[in-house]
Amino acid sequence: MTDKLHNVWSKVHHAVIQNHIGSLLGALGLDDPSGWTIVRDTLSAVLRPEKSAPGKQLYDFFLGDTMPFKCFLRMRMEGKYRDVSCLWNLFLNYTPTDSEPSLSMWRDKSQMCF
Repeated sequence: MTDKLHNVWSKVHHAVIQNHIGSLLGALGLDDPSGWTIVRDTLSAVLRPEKSAPGKQLYDFFLGDTMPFKCFLRMRMEGKYRDVSCLWNLFLNYTPTDSEPSLSMWRDKSQMCF
């Protein structure tokens, strides 16, 4: 258990949005900006950030530029279990530009471990 709400939100984001919805978008061939636009629009419709302060906090947290996650492979390789974290750029907040024609280019730069 935790008394920090952001820890709970981070776990929900990881389990629901990144793992389940991300996998579903990939299976449907929507793992690109258009698929994540659908997810953003749905989160906005459900959380109503413009009308609800708690909804806005959660919406802003889910759509942050980065999200801390455990780096399980690195932890295993270093024999650590609780003290390695990664900061991931979120595909949910990705919008393509003319200078970035491929989402795979962005994926290569998406992880920083510390």
